[in-house]
Amino acid sequence: MNFREGITNFRQILQCANSLLGEDILFFILSPFTAAIPTRALRIKLPEGGRLILPPELLREALVNVAHIYCFRDYELLDDFRPRPGWTVVDIGGYLGIWTLRAARAVSQGGEVVYVEANPELVSFASRSFEVNGFKNVRIVPRAIAPEKGAIKIYVPERRINSSVLRGYSEIWGGVEREIEVRAITLETLLELIGKPVDLIKMDIEGLEQDVLSSSREELRKETVRRLVVEVHSPFSDPLDICLLYTSPSPRDLSTSRMPSSA
Repeated sequence: MNFREGITNFRQILQCANSLLGEDILFFILSPFTAAIPTRALRIKLPEGGRLILPPELLREALVNVAHIYCFRDYELLDDFRPRPGWTVVDIGGYLGIWTLRAARAVSQGGEVVYVEANPELVSFASRSFEVNGFKNVRIVPRAIAPEKGAIKIYVPERRINSSVLRGYSEIWGGVEREIEVRAITLETLLELIGKPVDLIKMDIEGLEQDVLSSSREELRKETVRRLVVEVHSPFSDPLDICLLYTSPSPRDLSTSRMPSSA
């Protein structure tokens, strides 16, 4: 992404935040004093009437995520990948639960959203958001999804949204600030825990998506997952290689979007 493209994208994000949240919230995006706000948690209004609970230092990156989910609709570019009433939906790499909140409202009480996130701090804030919004149809799985189960490290950069089990990926985003040891399960284990067919999986796991999907190829061919939308982080994963995993003999509804490593 060149400088001009970056400025254009930033303007679009500001316009989206303004249209969704109101002009007063832009103070927090532009002010250099955001981290000094003497508040342990912020509550911001989301589109569709929802509320998001988050720490002040994550406001800028969270609003970018809000813009991508509610304005750009990154995970819903194809109509068939938009959550519907009664669906079972899985959010792997749930971050603060922003897409989970949107999906939980869409599937309604007849459906269920499974929120999967490894970072315990993010899980804590997301669980508060689910409670504040009164969603009883969200199940929380505080685990990393990896090719193998067991203890695993996640590397946390300045932008916590880019935390990853791949140190090289996290270093791209300003360097690793700290490491957290968490528990990992495989995608197969997750599907066993859910215990029913899944209408849609959204996967955004910061560079590990191809490794996880390659190790779960046979499981995903059992018709237990109807749709899969994957955010692909080059060069750690390749969208074509991921698509080729599922072209035969049992094709799967699959949507991928590329996230350049320099974005």
